[in-house]
Amino acid sequence: MELNLSHRQYPCDKTLLKDLYNSIENIEKLCDTKKAFDFFKAWQVDNDKFRYYISRE
Repeated sequence: MELNLSHRQYPCDKTLLKDLYNSIENIEKLCDTKKAFDFFKAWQVDNDKFRYYISRE
């Protein structure tokens, strides 16, 4: 798995990583909201804090 963070809150602390971890743990619940993102050939999945791109290949 490759992790690419992009956010506008500087500086960040370990709270961001905790939130990310919890969000990834629950990502299967968000898969019903996925939409195609053709530029990356991926599925885009969003929640309130993060956006994920999951490969379609």
